[in-house]
Amino acid sequence: MFKRYSFLIAILLLFSSRAIAQCPQPAGLIYNANFQQIKFGGSGVTVSNMVGNGKSVNDIVLYQNVLTIGCQSFDAIVYTEDLHRVSSFSEYDFSSSSIPTEQFAPRFNFSSGSDAYAKFKFQFILSGTYNNSTKTGTKVTFQNVKINSYDIDGFSSSKQYNEFGGFLTYELGNPTRIVPSYNSSTNLRYF
Repeated sequence: MFKRYSFLIAILLLFSSRAIAQCPQPAGLIYNANFQQIKFGGSGVTVSNMVGNGKSVNDIVLYQNVLTIGCQSFDAIVYTEDLHRVSSFSEYDFSSSSIPTEQFAPRFNFSSGSDAYAKFKFQFILSGTYNNSTKTGTKVTFQNVKINSYDIDGFSSSKQYNEFGGFLTYELGNPTRIVPSYNSSTNLRYF
């Protein structure tokens, strides 16, 4: 009986080792996302406050299992880098019948003035590699990523916009009234 269990355990370990080995990591940890939606909530995604709750500068929120490519899953670390002239920050990641849980959707109000903003940094890592001491993980790069931004049209005299960086090319929907430009002070593309 003992030999039979030992043999079964050895076979299970062999299959486990092969399953782990069948998920190769590409050179430079560059993955083709093939325009899949990156999910910041919903089924299968776990959200954890690592530092604070995301509503203050230097807070860190970890989203686990935001994307899977082949057999590899990925996490996202969202750093709250700056909140300038934010008068209220009601919800870090809001969802409703009109805003799906998969979207990252902070809700805040700004004080008057043209220089009010919120700045978040998104870092994508291999799932399960987040380190509490370093506040990071094994970084990856995605190719062919689709990013949707909503409600950047502004109202009355306000001018809402987004700035993105870390990409080589971009494509806008057609038709669009957005005229992108490069912001040399932030090294980001302004949309």
